[in-house]
Amino acid sequence: MNAKKYTKKPVTIEALQWTGENVSEIFEFCSMSYRAIINPETSEMGLIIQTLEGPMTASIGDYIIKGIKGEF
Repeated sequence: MNAKKYTKKPVTIEALQWTGENVSEIFEFCSMSYRAIINPETSEMGLIIQTLEGPMTASIGDYIIKGIKGEF
């Protein structure tokens, strides 16, 4: 077997950490790709982000990542 190795170019992405207090930054970063939710057990605010794999929940401290084509 003559398998060869290849190196994939690094890709630059954008990311923003959800702090629970940066709603306006999240809105600007994600536009209409998210909605805010409140956890009834903890009263903590979270986000549901629309991704290529379906909706994903972001908790405080999570990073929201935008790909090179604008996908989350």
